[in-house]
Amino acid sequence: MSAITRVTGRGLPVRGNDLDTDRIMPARFLRAVTFEGLERHVFEDDRATNPNHPFNDPRYTGASILAVNSNFGCGYCY
Repeated sequence: MSAITRVTGRGLPVRGNDLDTDRIMPARFLRAVTFEGLERHVFEDDRATNPNHPFNDPRYTGASILAVNSNFGCGYCY
């Protein structure tokens, strides 16, 4: 396997440390048999309470790179 030396694409910044998986994809949407359409619910609760969330910002439409802080996608954080 060769080293990745360059990544290109539009980035979408998601600020904050310790963003657990329940914030990324609320569990109530994981009852589906397939993964089809789940992308519509990414950060749904955060987006509903924060109109300025980056996923609500049209400037990031079509972004292919997610820029995050530390411990992104952790299990439940205390």
